[in-house]
Amino acid sequence: MATSPIDHDCSPPEYLILGHVTKDLTRDGPGRGGTCSYAGITASRLGPRVAIATAGGPDIPESHDFRAIPIEWVRHPLSTTFENIYKESGRRQNLYAVSGQLSFDMIPQVWRHPPIVHLAPMAREFSPILCRCFRREPSAHDDARVD
Repeated sequence: MATSPIDHDCSPPEYLILGHVTKDLTRDGPGRGGTCSYAGITASRLGPRVAIATAGGPDIPESHDFRAIPIEWVRHPLSTTFENIYKESGRRQNLYAVSGQLSFDMIPQVWRHPPIVHLAPMAREFSPILCRCFRREPSAHDDARVD
């Protein structure tokens, strides 16, 4: 499986993304996809320390875009796999396989209290209850309270 060369980075992330990095089937061959991929790369290029917690199989393609992003991989026999078929009438998306479930316990301890948590499910890979694990008390500096 392709992983970041700095897996298990000891510094806490400023932006944690939870969801499946997907295998996307394209005309040019398989590639990495999913919200974790695109949001992770974009956020990393904008400056914050980004980390991704995901699950996947050994068939996730390598990508040099992930060099600076620590990734916690839950090993699974399958990778969440999509194919997008584009026609004049629109896009049809096929889901061929779904990887394993994600849980709070799989997130490294030092990553569990980031200022930003991006929940990015692609195929129901975690329970909505996971959201409760990241609740924090609002501070006087918050513009709005979210309950």
